[in-house]
Amino acid sequence: MSASAVEPSVDPQLDQVAVENARLVRAARAELLEHSPSVTVEMLARARSATNGATHQWIRRHRTAGRIVTVEHQGRTLLPSFQFDEVFDLDPTVADIVAQLTGYGMDGWAIWHWFHTVNTWIERRPVDAAAVGDTAALARAADGLTAA
Repeated sequence: MSASAVEPSVDPQLDQVAVENARLVRAARAELLEHSPSVTVEMLARARSATNGATHQWIRRHRTAGRIVTVEHQGRTLLPSFQFDEVFDLDPTVADIVAQLTGYGMDGWAIWHWFHTVNTWIERRPVDAAAVGDTAALARAADGLTAA
């Protein structure tokens, strides 16, 4: 092709869908960070009267089992507070639901969002059902993800 040849005009394939999806994901994450309490690993260690090393091991064990929600934000690991009881032990009912959602392929951000979004199967947020110990509602909400 000579230097004087003109390339045909081609319209670029612009990925507007991916851009809008990224915008919505960022907005949902910002909403969680602003309105849904979480703790750092160091805060969790202090609450549990444990060392940071022991706390990292505890988190790793539960994360490997898919029973705890963690997210990364600005270089820090955050753990949403809804999954803990008043002494920062893992709430077993919430941990079971987290394991179920993890098994469906959901990541930490998606699980955190799921718990804080009104669920049509129970007509409230799963986090609110967890707060009052309504295990049946939590099970219905999670099962609703695979209902046909």
